[in-house]
Amino acid sequence: MAISLLRKNYETQACQFVVDNESEVALLPTLTTAGQIDPLKRVYACGMGSIAKITGADGVYYVLTGENKWVKKTVSGGGGSSGGGGDYDYVTPDDIDDLFPAETNV
Repeated sequence: MAISLLRKNYETQACQFVVDNESEVALLPTLTTAGQIDPLKRVYACGMGSIAKITGADGVYYVLTGENKWVKKTVSGGGGSSGGGGDYDYVTPDDIDDLFPAETNV
């Protein structure tokens, strides 16, 4: 098990995590709760739009929604697909970078 906080935008509270597998997403902080394991217990809350990259699954991310849920998304391979179904579109690498302006990264 390995979970890392890569960066946090202190303006928006959006966080970017890397986790080894999808089951670890449940251990991450949410809008209202701290992380479930050390050292994430010190991360008291994350902003909507926080991202968790699954290292063992190419192109799989989870995004923290305004409904306080981590929702699975996949990064588009550039094939021109219109979205991932439901109410959610694909997350692009640019979408992720837009959450974390360089001057606010830790």
